[in-house]
Amino acid sequence: MKKNFDVSVRTITNSSCAIMKTSPTIDFFEIGPPKTGSTIIRECLAEHPQIFMYKKGFHYLEDPYYKDMDEEKLKLLFSKAKDNQLKGAKRALALCKSEIPQRLYNINPKMKIITVLRNPIDRAVSAYFFYINNGKFPCIPIEKGLPELLKGDIIKKYPLSSEILECGNYYKYLLNYLEYFAINENIKVFFFDDFKKSSGSFITELYNFLNIDSSYQPNSLNTNVQPSIYSINRLKYATLGNRFRYIYDSNNVLLKKNNRTFFESIGLRIIEVTDHYICKNIFSNAPPMLSSDLKRKLIDYYFPDIKNLEKLLNKDLSTWLEY
Repeated sequence: MKKNFDVSVRTITNSSCAIMKTSPTIDFFEIGPPKTGSTIIRECLAEHPQIFMYKKGFHYLEDPYYKDMDEEKLKLLFSKAKDNQLKGAKRALALCKSEIPQRLYNINPKMKIITVLRNPIDRAVSAYFFYINNGKFPCIPIEKGLPELLKGDIIKKYPLSSEILECGNYYKYLLNYLEYFAINENIKVFFFDDFKKSSGSFITELYNFLNIDSSYQPNSLNTNVQPSIYSINRLKYATLGNRFRYIYDSNNVLLKKNNRTFFESIGLRIIEVTDHYICKNIFSNAPPMLSSDLKRKLIDYYFPDIKNLEKLLNKDLSTWLEY
């Protein structure tokens, strides 16, 4: 399964930086993808006393950030971990970043990889509204927007929006990890539906995979995750605050959080309060029911990847293909 080459000191493809095999170990990595419950799962991992979880999204192993990473910087990121704790990190987009698997293997060939998969159509719907909310896609109804993404032309104007559909091609991106890590031994594939059915059993299985105390009950399981906003009209108002939250480049790519002035902070607060106390109660937040035509197009788009994933995991995923 693993490539046959010397990894004692390895230069990473398309990067000026190399992290040696002797680097401080990251014991496990949660690779997403986005909108599959990865945030609440990260919280359950971070809460466990036998785990030190890097507190933010760990983007340092992807381009273009990796060129600035070295052994000392990596060590510093996990410097607060206790000797008896596993060190872990999460990056929701890591599954879809082809450069990351080799870099994880360089750090720790025995690393545990965690991924949670969700019906890719349901995931795409959730991601669609999430990307609108973050200014990565325009506020247009899903029956118009998803067909535009399937055609691909709109991606030229909103480059990051390609991730809305692309990150649901699980088999395609798992293959990159299987070049370096073995399924079940190193890679554990979980399913979002199992989390919804029994979150407690799900977390117990997760802890068992990491060989830590599985009797621990994280308080995060009782936390209400911030719900998505599904109303386009509400999003049109709520996203007015993005001009104060983020800085974008000329291609509508979100660059970073904005260091707001006092008046910008006041403006943002007014928008947030109005949205929470007025818009939230005016506009319905029910997830959209996709038309049969759009559902068919999405099933056709994901069909080859789903069938390959079924063979890889030896799991029946036929419910993902139901109209």
